[in-house]
Amino acid sequence: MVEGINEDVVLSSAPLTTVPPLDRSSQQAEMSGDREAGSEKQLWEWHRTYRIPDDIEFFVLGPNDRANDLPLECVTLNQAMLATGLRLPFPRIVRKFLCEWRIAPTQLCPNGWRVLIGFLILWDQLGFSRPSAREFNSLYYFKSDGKKSGWWYASVKAKTGGSVVTQTPDSIKNWKKFWFFVRDPWQFSSTDTRPDVNIPVRYHELSKRISMSIEISSTDHFTDLFCSFFLPGYTS
Repeated sequence: MVEGINEDVVLSSAPLTTVPPLDRSSQQAEMSGDREAGSEKQLWEWHRTYRIPDDIEFFVLGPNDRANDLPLECVTLNQAMLATGLRLPFPRIVRKFLCEWRIAPTQLCPNGWRVLIGFLILWDQLGFSRPSAREFNSLYYFKSDGKKSGWWYASVKAKTGGSVVTQTPDSIKNWKKFWFFVRDPWQFSSTDTRPDVNIPVRYHELSKRISMSIEISSTDHFTDLFCSFFLPGYTS
C-alpha cells in the first residue's frame, strides 16, 4: 500500500524541444486587468516550490479570462495539481493518459491526480513496462464531480478490491479557485510526431465511448501481478 503521495516526488520525462521564454516584462503585460491581491506573488512562490522550469511561461488569469478559454499553446493548471506530486513538463506517460481519456488536466480532481501518480510510481517500482490507460482503468473508474451539465470533473473511484493509494484527503476546499496558465511546446514539439501525446486543452464531457472503455470486465496479467503485491487478499 502507498499512503498518500509525497509532494517531493518528481515524475521525470524525456527533455522536449523548448523555445526561449517571453521577456518577463511582456509576460506581465499579458496579465491584464485587476487581479486578486498577492496572486502574482503566490504564482512565483509556486514556481519555486514546485520547481517549474524557467523556460515554461506561467501567468495568472485576468478578470475576463476563463479556465476553458485559454491563449494559444497554453494549458490551464492549478496549485492543487502540483501539490499532489505532478511536475512540469508533463511526463509523456501522463500526456498519453490524458489524450486517451480526452480530458484537460484540470478536469481531473486533485485526489485523482494523487491516485494516478501513485499508481505510476508503484507500477514503475515493480519494474513493469509503461502501463496503459486501460490497465489503470481496470482498477479505477471515473465519476463525474460536476454540477453543471457539460463540465465534468473526473474523480477516480476504486473498483472491487480496494485502492492501492490510500489516505487521500476527504475534502480539498477551494481547489478550483487558483487557476493559472502555463505555456510550453510540450504538446507541439517537432520531436514528437505521434498524435497520442497532445494534451487536450479544452474541457470535454466524458463521452459514452470513454465511459464504456473504462468499464472492462477483467484485468490483464500485469495488473493481476500489480494488485497481488499491493492489495492483501487480492484474487483475479
